[in-house]
Amino acid sequence: MDEKDRSELKKLLTELYELLREESFSVQSKYILKSIYALEKNDEELFKKRILSHEILGGAGSVSDIALFDNKKRKEFELLFNKIILKLKKNGYKVSWFSSLNKYLK
Repeated sequence: MDEKDRSELKKLLTELYELLREESFSVQSKYILKSIYALEKNDEELFKKRILSHEILGGAGSVSDIALFDNKKRKEFELLFNKIILKLKKNGYKVSWFSSLNKYLK
């Protein structure tokens, strides 16, 4: 991943982290924070392990499973998550369950 994409991804993840904290999703925000930390360390392998984890992209209780009832916040969340997924795909991150996240890829 080049420095520009790393920087953009860090910005997106930071925005997502802040939104999750603001909406009291402290456990899920910590998963995002761990991914940001791996990016800051420039540790590609650790970042991949963190960002492709079940805690972020998995099922119940994961970041991708969050339900926000405020329409504005939900749209903001979906937009951020969409941008993150697209950035990951652009950089060659492949995982079988990306296709199950189609709600974010519209």
